[in-house]
Amino acid sequence: MYNHALLTVFVDLDKGKQLLKRVPKQYSDKAKELLFFLERWRFDQIEAPDWLKETVEKIEPFLQPDVDLVGLAHFLESTPRIEQLRNGFFPMQDTNADTSKNLNIVLAILFASARDPIALEKSITKTSVALFGSGTMLAVSIALMRCFLLIVDEGIFNLEHFLWDVIPVIQDCDFEFARRLSKLEEESFSFEDLSFDFSGKGSELLLKLVQILMIDPSEEEIKNIDSREIRDFALAMTKAKRRC
Repeated sequence: MYNHALLTVFVDLDKGKQLLKRVPKQYSDKAKELLFFLERWRFDQIEAPDWLKETVEKIEPFLQPDVDLVGLAHFLESTPRIEQLRNGFFPMQDTNADTSKNLNIVLAILFASARDPIALEKSITKTSVALFGSGTMLAVSIALMRCFLLIVDEGIFNLEHFLWDVIPVIQDCDFEFARRLSKLEEESFSFEDLSFDFSGKGSELLLKLVQILMIDPSEEEIKNIDSREIRDFALAMTKAKRRC
């Protein structure tokens, strides 16, 4: 019943809200939380960080009313998968991809089209499956989106709220990544304890980003991070916090 209501929200928001109000008791707390979020969500355009502005401006025309993957593909470096998209074919091959390459496109979509969180989730899911084709990268993309929306909504990063929201969603995509993410709740560290050596994996980027958000360092501290990708994504989340 809850899953049916959740799927209906994506198709017909008003009908989905009504179904959420009638879910069985065991799902009522989660349904109430989702209803509360949907009722109070108000989004003012957030200015993207400088490094992402050009990408946001380029992709915005391809996000309404639905994400245009063919258009997006023309901004990306050619690969067999991207060529399929450019030719109008949705790639059906599953992969084991775990990469930060093109994750900036997912982040740009967040800044460009977060006015409607339901439509945004559909766009992020569709884009991730098309670009990466792996459960790991779908989990990473969804986690990045939920992290962004949480910060925009609450003005802070709350690890407990984030894990409660995202783990049930991503554990079927990549159980091991979900497990590693949930283990962060048991860790305690300072900004100086963190290692910013980066292998280029998307899952690693997301985990390090969450660690940074847990500590809530200053913008100046973030700017001193050696890894450009980790630094850029952390500064992007700072932009989202600044809006609140």
